[in-house]
Amino acid sequence: MNKSIRTVLFFILFSISAYIMWAFYLKTIILNNKKRTIELKSLEKVKCLALSKWEGQTPGHTYGFELEINGYSNRTILLLLGPRKNGMMEHVLLKNGTIDFEYMRDWYSDSCYICFPSEPGSKIKLDVSYRFMGDAGSSF
Repeated sequence: MNKSIRTVLFFILFSISAYIMWAFYLKTIILNNKKRTIELKSLEKVKCLALSKWEGQTPGHTYGFELEINGYSNRTILLLLGPRKNGMMEHVLLKNGTIDFEYMRDWYSDSCYICFPSEPGSKIKLDVSYRFMGDAGSSF
């Protein structure tokens, strides 16, 4: 077979494979899992945020979690992150001043708890954006 014909056939097969990956796997992960944002102006009333998949998000297995926190705080903030409120939680410190925090991890639960064991008098303005990543179950 001619080398140029093999190259064209390889390109066609590669393009078809890329389309199938996009249509049945990547598109469901990226487009169906949009970020959700919560605005926090005070930690006086909010001690824990319960984040979860919401209606309209991809059903199926969860395998990742993305969290972004942007804003301002006059004090260092301790965050406790975990899939259960009373389970093992990861400790994260957000330094005072302008906050620009990103958290991306493997995550196998449909929920996440973020607890703020804060001191009274903290002045904050935070935008908490998050999304759970996962597949749509069986696509075929």
